[in-house]
Amino acid sequence: MNLNEIRMAARIVPFLEHNQHARPRLLEVRTEAPRKVLLWDAPTIEWIWRSDTTFGHPGSRSMRPVLGTDSMLWLDGERHTMYRKTLSPFLNGRALRGYRDTISSITESAIDRHWSVGSEVPIAEWTRGITLSIISRVLLGSTDSDVLARFSEWMEDVLGSTRRIMMYRYLKGGLPPASASLDEALLDAARAADYPSIARVLLDESGPLGNLDDREVRDQIVTLLFAGHETTASSIATALVLLDRHPKVRAELLDELDATSADGMEGNEVPLLQATAREVLRLRPPVPVAANREMTEPGEICGRQLPAGTMLSPCPFLAHREHFDRADRFDPHRFLGKRPATSEFFPFGGGKRHCLGSQLAEAEIRMIVAAVLRRRSWQCVAGRGSTEQRQQRVHTLAPAPRVKARVTGHRAR
Repeated sequence: MNLNEIRMAARIVPFLEHNQHARPRLLEVRTEAPRKVLLWDAPTIEWIWRSDTTFGHPGSRSMRPVLGTDSMLWLDGERHTMYRKTLSPFLNGRALRGYRDTISSITESAIDRHWSVGSEVPIAEWTRGITLSIISRVLLGSTDSDVLARFSEWMEDVLGSTRRIMMYRYLKGGLPPASASLDEALLDAARAADYPSIARVLLDESGPLGNLDDREVRDQIVTLLFAGHETTASSIATALVLLDRHPKVRAELLDELDATSADGMEGNEVPLLQATAREVLRLRPPVPVAANREMTEPGEICGRQLPAGTMLSPCPFLAHREHFDRADRFDPHRFLGKRPATSEFFPFGGGKRHCLGSQLAEAEIRMIVAAVLRRRSWQCVAGRGSTEQRQQRVHTLAPAPRVKARVTGHRAR
């Protein structure tokens, strides 16, 4: 492990900010095999998305023990394509709109339960609770609060301490897997899942995925629970922090919401809210470095000759600062009526590995932010620290645990 890799693992934001003007738009962070480079050059990233089937997708060495060796995130070829084709209908289109009441009821209940005037709500923890409940409904059709609590505790053990993460990643070769009893509880929840739900598809022996053994079912359940809540929660929490810091944008959003009954499910009904969600994803992408692509043959990247086996890592954190005017400013208006190229704006990755749940994630961001804006006023506090402080949770970033929303009032709905 070289110095760049240590710096990136320990304090990724300062590391990336320090290197954001590097030229060419390529930064080598691991020099020994397998070599690894970060990329934020738009033409190169466009080529990666277009050529995605020619790369290997080894995934994260750190997260493999957590998500499992059979996670769909590590699959390639026809098996990966079949998973995406089978699960996509549950996360888009008509099915997505069918989750409106679920998102709304879970969010309103969480606001009523925790956002009383004078209380201080740990923002990231609160949003993780909401998004985990939502994805569990999509996945299992119902929510077992005990199983979700155990899953959440395990995730916090895995992701909640930078020191512990560093020890597991670099001294033990990976993060800690779930206990056998939690794995079995997740499988039991899947077997008891309601129709229609993703779990029923995974367990359908006559379905397109065939007869999956318990290990593969478990790995997909954990993958979907993790990927379906962690990054979305981080973005919602970040939005609430940024709106506290930018009262003018907050006031404009309230004007938009006061003029409509739209709940945020349909982005075109609340264009400024949609633009705000995308600006949050641009300025503070929850995953600052996208998934690795492994070169299967040597080639020239950004003017450098790289050997086969090199890991190419598109970097949204740097790309989002490279390709936008006044990129350090929080300005949702830049997205009104505009959608940048996917080589310049890719908070959900791209190519054949583009996040399956991106539409659900954006809908959750809009709906949950809208619900909080309509029902409460708040001020962010962080004790003696800054509300800008972020927590690095392996590959994701979120507001630090000390960042809280101090509830200052109720608003009429």
